Amino acid sequence: LKENLFSLEIRLKDFYIHKIENKIKNYYYDEFDKNKDYIYYGLQLTTESHVACHSYPYINQINVIESISRALPFGYTLYVKPHPWWDHTVALSSLKQIKNIPSVKLIHPNISIKTILKHSSGIVTLNATTGYEALLLGKPVVALSEVNGYSQFHPSAFRCIDPYDLPRMIAKMINEKVND
Repeated sequence: LKENLFSLEIRLKDFYIHKIENKIKNYYYDEFDKNKDYIYYGLQLTTESHVACHSYPYINQINVIESISRALPFGYTLYVKPHPWWDHTVALSSLKQIKNIPSVKLIHPNISIKTILKHSSGIVTLNATTGYEALLLGKPVVALSEVNGYSQFHPSAFRCIDPYDLPRMIAKMINEKVND
């Protein structure tokens, strides 16, 4: 009986997360406008090793998003998007927090990353493959993770070691012209 109740509890939680909570999340997403001046930050799975082990002092992504928003030049927006494969791992409470940060627009995970990157002024990332994609599309990158595959190998990929340097790095990124 105890095992059956436990199994039922797990199924109910799974149903809530995958059906009900994901429907509620849709109300927190903003419209994507490719004609705005913006930079992009993609939420990453926090249990991945490059986030959990190699991204100090940038482990709390909500704090990172707030720091980026405070470093944005006047008139710029920060688009934040959960990864389409991991969007169910982002808690509703986290989306609420992100939604309340000034100059931040939360966009649906199903929006094409290529469209987002192509029209952006650049991206800030911990160590996502979107860094490679951005560089291939001619967009500069600020990498926050100690371990990343591009900041040492491309002149338009910058590594931000110190959070106090983030505003300067974002300004540098926005004014960077990527050399193919």
